[in-house]
Amino acid sequence: MHVLGRIRQLSPSSKATPLKFGIVSALAEGADRLVAREVLNDPDAVLEVALPLPRADYGQDFATAQSREEFESLLDQARVIAVMPPSESREAAYAAAGRYIVDRVDVLVALWDGEPSRGVGGTAEIVAEARDRRLPLFCIRPSADYEVYEQPREPFQRADFHENDHYNRLRIGRQLPGYVAGASREWLAAARSAGLEDSAVRPSMDWILPFLARADIMSRRYQRSYHRLGSSLFLAAFLAVAVAAFQSTFMPNHPEIAFLEVALLLALLFWLLYGRQRKVQPRWIAYRALAERLRVASFLSVAGFGGRWVKNADAHQPDHDAHDWLHRGHEEVWMEHPRDGLSPPHPSGAIQRFLASAWLGGQLEYYLRASQRHLRRDRALTRLVWAAFSLTLLAALLHGIGALRAIWGDAVLLAASCLPALAAAFGGIRAEREYRRNAERFTRLSRDLQVLKNRMEHAADDQTVRALAKATEAVVLHEHYDWFSLMQFRDLELHV
Repeated sequence: MHVLGRIRQLSPSSKATPLKFGIVSALAEGADRLVAREVLNDPDAVLEVALPLPRADYGQDFATAQSREEFESLLDQARVIAVMPPSESREAAYAAAGRYIVDRVDVLVALWDGEPSRGVGGTAEIVAEARDRRLPLFCIRPSADYEVYEQPREPFQRADFHENDHYNRLRIGRQLPGYVAGASREWLAAARSAGLEDSAVRPSMDWILPFLARADIMSRRYQRSYHRLGSSLFLAAFLAVAVAAFQSTFMPNHPEIAFLEVALLLALLFWLLYGRQRKVQPRWIAYRALAERLRVASFLSVAGFGGRWVKNADAHQPDHDAHDWLHRGHEEVWMEHPRDGLSPPHPSGAIQRFLASAWLGGQLEYYLRASQRHLRRDRALTRLVWAAFSLTLLAALLHGIGALRAIWGDAVLLAASCLPALAAAFGGIRAEREYRRNAERFTRLSRDLQVLKNRMEHAADDQTVRALAKATEAVVLHEHYDWFSLMQFRDLELHV
């Protein structure tokens, strides 16, 4: 209790983001279960179990039937079960579980006598790895006075907490009810069309929609800010060039006009610093990534996944260290999944019709529209670039041969000076938003989704439906990771 109190005291928290205990444990005999039971006394605490071996094999390592029963009882309380990949020996399997635990936890609590390990992956090695990573550490010496060693003794500094807290504090109150109501109507209409009772989808709907709404609304808000700021940076740079060219061409005796150019450049710098300070671009793509993962989770829930998340540890990979809070947030939402799953029995084929229509069909339509929209915008900006280039070429030609010099000579010179900057602005906007590459990606994803939709519509049994649901998850998230990897390098830049 003392250690848990110290962790609560040292961990960052706020009204919007309160501290919630979670424990990652192998549930081995002795200290593992002692700590797990103590943490689970908190009614809001959650348990993640790292199994070094498959469940049946692991149970053989426990000395008595009572110990195995205790293990099964604790395992039944787990919201996440991670099974380590096959190892060459039991010691190596236990070492893999230890490394997994160190990877997953924010604070390590170890009951350790201070002695070296008696084998590979012992407590001493886990403690040493935690120290190397500068992970907050509490070592409890199992002596008469239970001496506790802390590292560090000052409050924990966590950048991911500040990002998580910022996300939780954002106000979307006016938009949230409308979003949830609209999405609920769509879900219920699709369920009824597929032959499902409302009660078959309501548990999943009521669980996920408030979380999905926040992520989706905030990603769209930051996307709009990113696009507006990005366009402003390019266009402000063009206007600064145009003002300088206009002053030198038409009003050379009025150098004070240059202050307008200065104002534009200062505005450009202000917009850039404002966008960077608010983290407009990284937050947009992070919130979009979270929204997509939650959207997938909503349909996996209807497909019968949920309540307990069983995963292979070798499939665990933090996608982007900078957004670790995002992946933790997704996992915490999944742990809130209603454990009962679908309430009533459902007609044969109803679930697959719902998934084929509401999920695969909806995603297919969205990506086809998005692909066409991106292609239209890419073509429009390409035409503008070519138009500006063509006018620049014409203006340069007219200026070179002296045509219209008496009447429009200065205007032609101004056009020849400014239009290249305008073409560069249009080209910059097109490159920044990656319209063409995203259109190609969405088209490829649409083809994959169409294949999965056809297979879902003809699935022969529930097992095939669930397999296709996981295949859809893999396709959608893989494509989204590609988008994430592409767009994370498209932050706001200075353009002059």
